[in-house]
Formats: sequence, structure tokens, C-alpha cells
Amino acid sequence: MIKNFPFPVIVFGRNGKTHYTNSKFMEFSGYALKEIPTRQAWSKKCFPVSSKRRQRARRADIRTLFGERELRGRESRIVCSDGAIKEGVIYSLHLKDGKECVIIADIIQLEKSRKELEASRERFRTVYKNSPVPIFLWQREGEDFTLVDFNLSAGAFTKTVPDNWIGARLSELFRDMPFLVDDVRRCFLKRTTVRNEYPYTLRTTGEMRYVASFYTFIPPDLVLIYFVDVTEYKKIEKSLKENEKRLELETRKLEEANTALKVLLDYRAEEKRRIQENVVTTVTQLILPFVEKLYHCSLDDQQRVLVDAVKSNLAEITSPMATKLSYRHAGLSPMELAVANLVRIGKSIKEAADTLRISEDTVRFHRKNIRAKLGLKQKKLNLCSYLQQVSSE
Repeated sequence: MIKNFPFPVIVFGRNGKTHYTNSKFMEFSGYALKEIPTRQAWSKKCFPVSSKRRQRARRADIRTLFGERELRGRESRIVCSDGAIKEGVIYSLHLKDGKECVIIADIIQLEKSRKELEASRERFRTVYKNSPVPIFLWQREGEDFTLVDFNLSAGAFTKTVPDNWIGARLSELFRDMPFLVDDVRRCFLKRTTVRNEYPYTLRTTGEMRYVASFYTFIPPDLVLIYFVDVTEYKKIEKSLKENEKRLELETRKLEEANTALKVLLDYRAEEKRRIQENVVTTVTQLILPFVEKLYHCSLDDQQRVLVDAVKSNLAEITSPMATKLSYRHAGLSPMELAVANLVRIGKSIKEAADTLRISEDTVRFHRKNIRAKLGLKQKKLNLCSYLQQVSSE
């Protein structure tokens, strides 16, 4: 233990002989064990005096120093082997076997450590006092806690001067917030950090704020409380939740509208199907029978072509090629649709011209426009075959 002790140590026996010195003693004084074989040798080298009075006083001090049974300290100037004089505090401990253990604390090192500690404390206090987070320090007193300190941000947070709160009891100051008192007690008893969120009403203005509070235990009897104002975050969170609810409502409305539209479209499709069925029934039962009878009457060639065209067009009504053409290739005029019907059933240009009572050049003009509008202008496709294919789809 003495070997690894952080301070210089020298051990003397009952007879005054030096028994041991650790490495720290050599570093501090520069003397090896053989250079100070006895207590007297150590005293002469480390504590030289010029006058007899000071010598007697020094010997008295040494006797007192080594005669005491308890650990006591005395400041003294110690001369090292290189002539340097160091300030130290000498502690003497009487051991059970009659030996004396002398411990030397370097005052300069102690003062340096004290200053470093003080500087460290001052830095911490500066950070503590100027922290942007409101901080309150509470000390345990019996079953309660007393406010002993606070930082500058605490005043800005509470919108008051908390000086009047120094010495206030936690249970009295927060009588209306028992959960806060419980959090502080839980932090102290469990020696841990506690976190909580709650609304906080400022006592000076009555303004409602939301805070996230943190309680930290500081040995041996302190609890540090600091607050983070999360009011704006709460507002954003509330706004997001409201927007989510609004979005859910709009989504449901849109889904309901889509469902209603689908029902309407299904109804329109069903209505269209019924109309088509009615048209087919009317044509096949009320018109085609009379056209067939007319076809078997005495007709000349031109009349027979016209009847064929009527039959073909009625057939197209029941398998709507004209509708397919008008929807798939919008822009065909009524005359172009008539020419397209005659081309589809295989009528020549002359037959189409005679049937429609127009010139053959006009039929050729319409055929050219039909091919252009159907996208066949640059393709080597037979117009009659293409129209028959469209009709069969």
C-alpha cells in the first residue's frame, strides 16, 4: 500500500532507524534510503536551522510530531537534496508495532490541484449559470426538499425573479402539482434520472406551457431539475394530428365518391346494354322483316343496291361498327361513314357512287379521307379488309 501511495512516505522504527521510503519520497526530496538512515539524519538534512533556538524548536516539533498517536498535519519548509526548498504538510501516524509512518503532502501540488479544482468548479458554474435550459437545484431536508440555487434561464422561463423562492419547500411551492413532487422523491430514492412531460402554468402570467422535465440525483443530497419548453413542438404535433384526421376524413369522402361513381358507371353501362338490346330487338323484329319482303319484290338493280345498303346498315346498328369507328377514330363525317359502310360490304366505287347519288371522284375523295383518318395513309392495307376487321372486333 505504501509503495503505491500517491504521496511521499518514510517509515521509522522504534529506535529511530529509517526502515522504508517509497518512490514518491525520492521524487519529492531527492534522498535515497541510504542517505537518511535515521530519523536524526533525515531531520538534519530536511530541516536545517541556524540558531540554537530554532533548532530546539525544530526538535520539539519533531518530538511532538512523532510522539503523537493520531494523524495530525503541520506545514513546514523542507530542504531537498539539491538545495531546493519545498512547502509541505507533514503527517505522522503511530503504528501498533512502534513504528512511525510519515506522510508528506506537497503544498505546491495541493495548491495546484486546489486551483485546478476551483477552476473546474468555476467553469461548471459558468456553464450551469448561463445554460439556456432553466435549472433548479433542490436539497433534501427531512422528508421535503428546499430550493438552494437556480440559473439565469430559470428567471426567463418563469418570467419572474426566483430569488424569493430560495429556501422554499418543494411540497409547498408545488402543492398544485403533486406529480412533480413525486418525481423528485422518486429520483432521490432511486438515485437515478427521471423524465416526465406535463402542462405547466406560469405563476406570474397564467400562461400555459408544455415542458419536458428531467430530474437528476447529485450525491449526497441534491436533486437537479431542468426543464425544456416543448410548447411549440406540442402545437406542431397537434396540428399534424388534426391534419391527419382531416386527411383521413377527405380520404373516406373520396372513397365514398369513388364508390358512388363506380355504381353510377355500372348503372350507365347496364342502361346502355339495355338500350342496345332494345335497338337490336326493334331492328330484328320490326324493321328487318319488312326489308326482307321489300327485297323480294320486283326491284331494278339500283333499288336492289339501296335495299342491300339498308340491310347492311341495319346489321351494323346491331353490331355497331359505326360506333366503333366514331369512337376509335373520331372525325369521320356522316358521308364518310356511309362510304365506309359500302366499302366494307364490297361495293365498288361506281356502285357506291350510284347508291349515294354522288360522283365517283367524290367517292374517291371520301375514301382518301377515310384512310387518312384511320391512319392507313402510309400503310399498304386494303380498306375493305380493315373495315371488316373493325366490324368483327
